[in-house]
Amino acid sequence: MRQTESSGPPRRFAARVRGYTWSMRTTIRLADRPADDDQPSSGESKSQRLDREHEELFHELRAIVPGVQIQGAFLLTVAFTQRFERLNDFQRDVYYITCLLAIGSLVLLLAPPAFHRVQFRHYDKEMLIRAANVEVMAALVLVSLSLSGILLLITDLMFPVGVAIACAIATFVLAGVLWWGFPVARRLRRRGGRA
Repeated sequence: MRQTESSGPPRRFAARVRGYTWSMRTTIRLADRPADDDQPSSGESKSQRLDREHEELFHELRAIVPGVQIQGAFLLTVAFTQRFERLNDFQRDVYYITCLLAIGSLVLLLAPPAFHRVQFRHYDKEMLIRAANVEVMAALVLVSLSLSGILLLITDLMFPVGVAIACAIATFVLAGVLWWGFPVARRLRRRGGRA
């Protein structure tokens, strides 16, 4: 029975055994294995594929939009607090730019449902999916920038501006690596494997 367990797939929590580097390699190796949902269904028609992609798109939007709405609500309430009057010019500029980024991201994230409603029963699902993909990617860039802006504003209220800027940059870099770097590297790796 022990032989069966040891010959199984690599552990997910391998950091306890061989350290951080080994666990990252294990995680990436696990992610490299093709999952059933990554493979195109055999016999899936174009209409079925569009229906599946449409459903996946709106599931993703349901996960993203509430967080962006909460972020926007937080930013709107800040302007009506007593402490807002004591912000310096730099902090007010950061606040305003962060508000614009959050509102811009919300506009982009609400564009696909609006397109779907306007084009309802006009059989334009492929264009909806193509446009929504661009809109969601652009919105995620704005979300990462607005999250960095919020952290910059909050940290600047408590610590020196240098610390605040470093935290904001670290947040943006972390989002960039997790949201874009890893998926783009994965796509390039898969493309290189096919060639």
